[in-house]
Amino acid sequence: MLEDFQFASLLVSTIRNAPVLIFAAMAGLFAERSGVIDLALEGKMLASAFVSAAVAYTTQNAWYGVAAGVAVSAALALLQGYVSITQKGNQLVGGIAINIAMSGLTFVLAQYFYQQGGRTPDLGQARLFDIVLPGTAAVADVPFLGWFYGKVIGGHSALVYLAFALIPIVHWVIYHSRFG
Repeated sequence: MLEDFQFASLLVSTIRNAPVLIFAAMAGLFAERSGVIDLALEGKMLASAFVSAAVAYTTQNAWYGVAAGVAVSAALALLQGYVSITQKGNQLVGGIAINIAMSGLTFVLAQYFYQQGGRTPDLGQARLFDIVLPGTAAVADVPFLGWFYGKVIGGHSALVYLAFALIPIVHWVIYHSRFG
């Protein structure tokens, strides 16, 4: 029974945390298709996560945090594109430089602003809320189906659903549109 619980927790946790990697993978896919080797994905994720948490904590609005994280990631992508394309810089060196810079900068800024060992404070009410799907309460007592519908399919933030919904859209854009 304990093994089943651990597997269930692992499955739900995987689905809940997958969007971070899905969004980064999609960004890397678009960069690769445009001719840029994007080794800076980790640095962009780190900077975006830090800025998102800091802005959400400061404003107590999770959506402002998401917007700020997207803006920081886009700014780093523009910087990387400028260095790699306009200035003909080495893409690998530029990507690694962004990774190294962001791993140090986010830690130092977090320590400076929050004095918590490089971490941001608990967001509390500034977190994205979980979406409860319709009918979750009706099937909650049904064995397996209630758990599957309530925890695996439902009970995630909007970004989880957005990430999984974008997979077929990005596939179509890359492989079946003129843009791709």
